[in-house]
Amino acid sequence: MHVIFEGQACVDCTLIIANDDGSGITDPAQHRQNIAHVGLGKLGGVVMACDDDCEGYFSWSPCDYCGSTLGGERHPIAVLGE
Repeated sequence: MHVIFEGQACVDCTLIIANDDGSGITDPAQHRQNIAHVGLGKLGGVVMACDDDCEGYFSWSPCDYCGSTLGGERHPIAVLGE
């Protein structure tokens, strides 16, 4: 396996990627639709790419996983492919 994409994910998406936990999301069905629309998961397996001491950073840039432009923390993610 190798990294085929590197990007940044919002906090909501990091919880989904790391723990498959969308319980804190106001509209989880819509959020999952947004993730499917972006389609990053179609490229390969999406994983967190944080170091042990990763604290993220504040950004208004779109989340690479769901496309949200809501301001908040962003954390590194990677897509692994064959």
